[in-house]
Amino acid sequence: MLIGAIKLFNRLTSILLAGTLAGGLMSCAARLNAPIPLETPTELLTESGISLSPTTKTVSINGSVSYSVSGGTAPYTYNVYYGGGAITPSGVYTAPAAPGDAVVRVTDAQGKAAYAGLLITDDPIITPASLTLAAGNRYPFSTASSTGPYVFSLVSGSGTIEPLTGLYTAATAGSATVRVTDAKGRTSDASVTVENALAISPKVVSVDASGSFTFTTSGGVGTVTYSIVSGEGRIDPASGEYLAPSSVGLAMIKAEDRLGNFDSAIVTLIQPLRISPASLTLAKSSPFTFSAMGGKPPYTFAVTSGGGSFLAPGVYTAPSAA
Repeated sequence: MLIGAIKLFNRLTSILLAGTLAGGLMSCAARLNAPIPLETPTELLTESGISLSPTTKTVSINGSVSYSVSGGTAPYTYNVYYGGGAITPSGVYTAPAAPGDAVVRVTDAQGKAAYAGLLITDDPIITPASLTLAAGNRYPFSTASSTGPYVFSLVSGSGTIEPLTGLYTAATAGSATVRVTDAKGRTSDASVTVENALAISPKVVSVDASGSFTFTTSGGVGTVTYSIVSGEGRIDPASGEYLAPSSVGLAMIKAEDRLGNFDSAIVTLIQPLRISPASLTLAKSSPFTFSAMGGKPPYTFAVTSGGGSFLAPGVYTAPSAA
């Protein structure tokens, strides 16, 4: 017997799904063996240690809902306990072609059960109800109702939407509202958050062979992952720190966000900058020409301590006093 079933006999409760479902209590005898009416809260029906998510949901006719279970003991068995529709072994429910109510049940290996309530409606329900994109991204909104055709429109914010297909193209960063209207004039809205386009920084950089450099990004959606498209070296996928190989050459780095948006950077691998000779003894006022190797020309020479001066690139004159 379901835990808490005895509480149902004399309890008129608020109905599921924000008060949109209706129905009356069944008799005590029938309650023990018949489908549980939807006005019964699912928390009274669900046994301890197992839960089904989402607990309540409004879905369009012919629409679908993916359920997940937590707790209990695998394997789990899903079934439509009350009302119409069908559910797969993996927990994907498909609503019937007519409005109504339904209850989905999951049972674990020990016989514990959890329930979720559904309101199946022919009102237009735009899918998804909320969405985050980057500038330039496109996304096809959809809906279902018994009273098509449907017209999609942009209520607020930037971007464009195809009226018949629901294909939305994000423009500048900000927020937008997309609406679908059915043949009866009923509407359903979706909120869109638009982030700046993903950008890696810097786009071009020179890195010493065997050296390191950390890339950064701005914009994009969700977590950014770094990878090497071509060339040698290693990169931390999370931090963007690039470790250059000991050889010179080129490498291409890619940053990619959760939606697959990406941007690339070019790395020029160069030999480390060296001055030759590294040490030298000169007489007072004597000139000497240093040379530079590696790095990235042109070179600039400077005296960082002591006396003397450079009168031309690499041409050093020792001081007149020791």
